[in-house]
Amino acid sequence: MDELKSSVRLVAGIFLSISLISSVLACAVWEFPSHELSKNVVYLVGVGGGLLLNIVIFICLFRGMANQNPSYFLPYIVCSFLNLTICLTLSVVFCLSSIRSFYSGIAPMDAVAFFVVLLCSIFWYWSLKIVKIYREYLTKISGKHTLFNNPEFV
Repeated sequence: MDELKSSVRLVAGIFLSISLISSVLACAVWEFPSHELSKNVVYLVGVGGGLLLNIVIFICLFRGMANQNPSYFLPYIVCSFLNLTICLTLSVVFCLSSIRSFYSGIAPMDAVAFFVVLLCSIFWYWSLKIVKIYREYLTKISGKHTLFNNPEFV
């Protein structure tokens, strides 16, 4: 199970890296001079809040591994499931858009976006599967999976 634990660490590291990179890119893409100060502040608070939430999820992953507590993995499972759903939806949209641009003779820039989102979908599926397997393993070794079949209370 050390291999599975190292896979969860890898997932956590990639998750934190993606969070940091996306926050930096979100700030780089935003044109601060063309917006009012209040909109800039709201945008930065939103980006910072999202980054803070992702850091908390990252910490939960590591605390779950350190304490061998399966309940700490739930925030990541919810987050990765939502990201997987969004990426799969975008994959369908970009795939259909790529097909349309292919038949209309337009440069297929949507195909690049389709492959990027498809790679993200593959990562979210893989990471969700790894974390769920490790969570089930921790549930089994902690004894939380046993059925409650005491005849006194049934």
